[in-house]
Amino acid sequence: MKICFTHKPINTSFGGGNQFVLNMIKFIKNKDVSIQIVFDLNHRDIDIIFVLDPRILSCNKINYNMVSQYKTYFPNVKIIHRVNDCDKPRGNYNVLDPIIMRNFKINDLTIFVSKWTYEYYKKKGFDGNYKIINNGCDVSYFFPKKYIFDKKNINIVTHHWSDNWNKGFEYYNAIAEYIKNKKNIKFTFIGRKYNNKEGITNNINIIGPYNGIKLGNLLRENDIYLTGSKFDNCPMHVIEGLSCGLPMLYHEDIGGGEEICENNGEKFSDINTMIEKLNKIIDNYDTYLDIDYKKLSSDTCCKKYYYEIINLLT
Repeated sequence: MKICFTHKPINTSFGGGNQFVLNMIKFIKNKDVSIQIVFDLNHRDIDIIFVLDPRILSCNKINYNMVSQYKTYFPNVKIIHRVNDCDKPRGNYNVLDPIIMRNFKINDLTIFVSKWTYEYYKKKGFDGNYKIINNGCDVSYFFPKKYIFDKKNINIVTHHWSDNWNKGFEYYNAIAEYIKNKKNIKFTFIGRKYNNKEGITNNINIIGPYNGIKLGNLLRENDIYLTGSKFDNCPMHVIEGLSCGLPMLYHEDIGGGEEICENNGEKFSDINTMIEKLNKIIDNYDTYLDIDYKKLSSDTCCKKYYYEIINLLT
């Protein structure tokens, strides 16, 4: 069997799609060494083309036009499209959605990373063959630590690789203002770049970016995970934070992240409710720690994808 991934992964701090391909390749190699993985269409015997993004990007060298052309010449090839993004987080700029909607009928299977993402495209007219499979993270990097929660030393964390304002920077600025007179609470931002258009970076420990075990170790140094991110399809930062055993304080418009958090956190709608829910978590900390770690693991995710791959070819 030969599988072509349209995204060639890099082993660094990058988006969820990159982490998915790294985990999926690792899983496939451990599962079946006879499966060959390629990252280009210069082969006549590809069995499955696994589309990660329908556009050509820095790590994505194959677009949907190229996939469609390949299928014209080799009609037996199966196409899986993992849909993990949409135009909503970027202000409905109408670039990605039209490409996905125009080409979904080419797919033999469309896999959405969350119910939220599926419902989003269903409202736009999607009616193809689909599955819903949530993302997962590498549990050798992201796993819970054993500790006793201490109200006298509370550490809040978040991590993002994008400085898109919709990642929640207004709330990170607000938490910095809230804790400036509280000696028992610290806030850390792990990321590539902090969006400080409001000019507030005091009381924020800005570090990174980091990935792998270094990122996992840093997350485990904290007690509560805060995300003000909006309209995420199935956010890896939420999955990684929960996998490290951190209760989640998240915005009500987080998108697909809400179905990941379930009973392991509190959602807020504005700055006032964020502070209110933060204190609720602090006062009832242990009630948020019954986390389903197996559900969050990359093995659980990759097993589902592997089953779909085999199912398409049998």
